[in-house]
Amino acid sequence: MHNQLSSQQDRGVSGQRRRHVGRRSETLVYLEVCRSHLRLATVRQSPEGAREVTAEEVRWRVASTSLLTEAGAEEFAACLEEATQRRELRGATVRVALGGELCVSRTVVGTEHEVQEEVHGFVSRCQRYLTLGHGLKVHVAQVNCLGAGRWHGVLSVANLHVVEAIAAAVRRAGLRLETIEPSLHSIARLASVLPNSREAPTLLTILDESGIEFSVCHRGAPLVQFRPAANYGPERLWEAKATHLSRLQRSCHRYAHTAGDVERCLLVGSRELLAKASAVSSDAARSEHVPCVLLDPSPWLDGLNLVDVGDGEAADCQFAGVWGLATLDLGGRTPDDWLAASRSGPNLMDAVETLQPRQWWSQLRPYSLAIAASLLALLLQGLAWHESIRTRALEREEVAAGGLSSELVLKRRELVRLEEGVEDFQSLNRLRQRGNVSEFATHVARCLPPSLWLESMEIHSDGEVLMRGGTRNDADIYRSVDALRSSPSFASLTLKSTSPTDSLGFVDFELRGSRIVAAEGDHESE
Repeated sequence: MHNQLSSQQDRGVSGQRRRHVGRRSETLVYLEVCRSHLRLATVRQSPEGAREVTAEEVRWRVASTSLLTEAGAEEFAACLEEATQRRELRGATVRVALGGELCVSRTVVGTEHEVQEEVHGFVSRCQRYLTLGHGLKVHVAQVNCLGAGRWHGVLSVANLHVVEAIAAAVRRAGLRLETIEPSLHSIARLASVLPNSREAPTLLTILDESGIEFSVCHRGAPLVQFRPAANYGPERLWEAKATHLSRLQRSCHRYAHTAGDVERCLLVGSRELLAKASAVSSDAARSEHVPCVLLDPSPWLDGLNLVDVGDGEAADCQFAGVWGLATLDLGGRTPDDWLAASRSGPNLMDAVETLQPRQWWSQLRPYSLAIAASLLALLLQGLAWHESIRTRALEREEVAAGGLSSELVLKRRELVRLEEGVEDFQSLNRLRQRGNVSEFATHVARCLPPSLWLESMEIHSDGEVLMRGGTRNDADIYRSVDALRSSPSFASLTLKSTSPTDSLGFVDFELRGSRIVAAEGDHESE
């Protein structure tokens, strides 16, 4: 059994290598999108056969507040387009990682039934994740078997507007979008293929503009994602880690396939944020049972020709999310690394493509009745036209023969019925288009003061309107009549009667008038 499994893994590695070898001649682009910055790396095949790597970080957000706004989407698209033109990347394939503040992941472990139920609950609640902003959310779920009856489920959620803004910017820049995944998955994948990776679970500590994010990872898969509710900045890193470490350790005990507790902590973040964290007294760091070290991607970058990487930031942990994406195409340094690198994260573009037909239908749903009526009218008119042609042809034949047959009489009767049906349907369609009662009632309500109420309103097909109601002040009746007369909805309006004031001071009234009905040629203008 073990040999069979090993041979299957070897064949998988060979397949991965064949696919990657066929793609190494292409220009590959990797992006990590954060709240304010964009990290970009490119891999090109040089004429000598070496892989040339360039990387840079640019600030895309200048005046906008976020990618959720139109201004933010425009700034991001302009920044990506400028970088693409400067580096001549049009037509290249691009993979995108979403920073932790732009994407939320939920994980669960247990039996298959438990995991399926928990993931279903995550899906039902994902539309209420206000940290991702207002609007529709898209989600992608992954459920994998860990062995021995243990299953692992991950749900990744992002704002639909953010994903669509990134996809639109990629198209505008002339790139070919392949995947959009959470940066947490790409960082975990990179950590699993580094030479110093261990069998024990690893605690990833990610510093970003929104605060601190913890994640327990094992063999390239994020098992737990946790962002403390308190506003922890980088200067409070050690306090946050000491507060929540025991909780994160307990979560590791739930996974039967892991090899014990968390043994090390890998730090990921920009130089500026890491400098703020290291500026705090290191006594707390030295007293930690779980040592913290920077995630160093430089061993994985060995063998790549770093042509243009700025001041060396690309070789820091700051670009861990970008290089984690690159492992999907470039793999690792050993067969086991190739298997770990092949674990692609959830692709949010799959959720967007699944949602697009629903959005198209939801946009047409308010007009479904009008569309169905128009199609039915066209069908009836086509049938009537076809039957009229056949009837005239038969009539000419019978006249030439000197008499009318019974078949001609039947065809004429059928034609009359079809024409009557078309006329009835057109009259019903005109009545539907003229009878916009909701809009008319809205105009009436806007003309009535709060102290006056309607008990009934009758609207007849000929345009006649009869309204009955009451008020505490009869002066409100006359003001309402003047307002309704000046409304564009009424052709005429008269006050028919009022009742005497009762013991409680209420006055009943009755209004009769006629509404303005559009002519037959004015349906479209309505």
